[in-house]
Amino acid sequence: MAVARSSLPEQVFRQLVAAVLDGRYAPGDKLPSQRTLAADLGVNMASLREGIKRLEQLRLVDVKHGESMRVQDWRGNAGLDVLAYAVTVDPALTGALFEARRLLLVEAARLAAERRTPEQERGLLELAEAFAAAPDDATAQMLDLAFMATVIDAAGNLVLTLILNSIRELYLGHLERFLPIVAGRDELAPLYRRTARAIAAGEGGRAAAALTKLAGAQEIRMLEANAP
Repeated sequence: MAVARSSLPEQVFRQLVAAVLDGRYAPGDKLPSQRTLAADLGVNMASLREGIKRLEQLRLVDVKHGESMRVQDWRGNAGLDVLAYAVTVDPALTGALFEARRLLLVEAARLAAERRTPEQERGLLELAEAFAAAPDDATAQMLDLAFMATVIDAAGNLVLTLILNSIRELYLGHLERFLPIVAGRDELAPLYRRTARAIAAGEGGRAAAALTKLAGAQEIRMLEANAP
């Protein structure tokens, strides 16, 4: 199967990462030699090596000089940066992703109520109103991203911010797929307001409860949209 001539290393990488993540190459399997892979994909060795290097950076393969390349158990070795690729080949990960999102945001809301700045208070209140007035789902989707990013920023925890960065990269790369999270905006809008007002009032428990309902409702929407 020949690879398109534009962005050859990227094309190589995407074909190989899909083969690893969907199980065509199982953990512990030896990959074919680089020359064999290059011939199978119809690319030159330089493009193949660059694609394999990216696989190695994601900890999907183990490459040792003079030995065969072996597939790593990505579930046990990979980091958050693999999410952007794994969620497209394993539908079950959508549920896990949104469960983790909910848990992260709920605790962030609790912290944000303690640590927010006046500017972040205003930002959340304004974003909640903007969501309610959004003219379409695509606009509402970007407002949701901004709202949740502000909650995380207000929590003042760098690790939570870095986790959100990984989720946001995945989100931005698949906007159409995640559009269901803002379906039924009339039902969701009061929950954004409730969350923003609780954080602004410094009421951590109420903020966490409101965001539990909001993120939980979005999680249900995604699971229903991805049901077989």
